[in-house]
Amino acid sequence: QPHPSYCFLATSGIDPVVRLWNPRPESEDLTGRVVEDMEGASQANQRRMNANPLEAMLLDMGYRITGLSSGGAGASDDEDSAEGQVQCRPS
Repeated sequence: QPHPSYCFLATSGIDPVVRLWNPRPESEDLTGRVVEDMEGASQANQRRMNANPLEAMLLDMGYRITGLSSGGAGASDDEDSAEGQVQCRPS
C-alpha cells in the first residue's frame, strides 16, 4: 500500500532488516525542512486529516476541488480561486 503523502521504496534481503528509501533534492539544505509557520502547517494538516478520502487523494495529486471542503456558503469564490491554484510546467 502506498504512503498517502510521501514517495517511499521499501527493500529487504536475506537479513531481517527492511530499509526505507525516499528521493531527496540534489542540493539539500538542512534548514529547508524546518517549519517556520507552525500554525499554518497545523491548520493545513487538520484540513488534510478531516478531508474525505477522495478529496485527500486529489489534493495529493495537486488538484483543488471547490465545494467539497468545509468552506460552506460563507466562503467566497475569490478566496478559493486565489489560494491553491496549480501551476503546470511547460512541456
